[in-house]
Amino acid sequence: MRNGGFAGWRPLFYGSALHGATVGIVGMGQVGRAVAARLRAFEARIIYHDSRPLPADLASHLSAARLGPPGLLATSDVVLVLLPLTAPRPRSKPAGSRP
Repeated sequence: MRNGGFAGWRPLFYGSALHGATVGIVGMGQVGRAVAARLRAFEARIIYHDSRPLPADLASHLSAARLGPPGLLATSDVVLVLLPLTAPRPRSKPAGSRP
């Protein structure tokens, strides 16, 4: 450092910028929606995958497009996995079915 050999951390550890990047979000619950809203400031293209589509007005407001996992992974510059770390809920059985 004394001889001027240290150029700083920025080029080494800061990675690529989010401005204009395509960001894929897996899981658009409350956290995913909040992150997507903040990504608008970076003018990032937002694509997402979730078991349920966003309401049309919210998807339009966030400029978010829904894709399947293969398309999301192939298209994204950055992928954020925002899923809860819980066991899946058991599916309810149809009425009249036996255990």
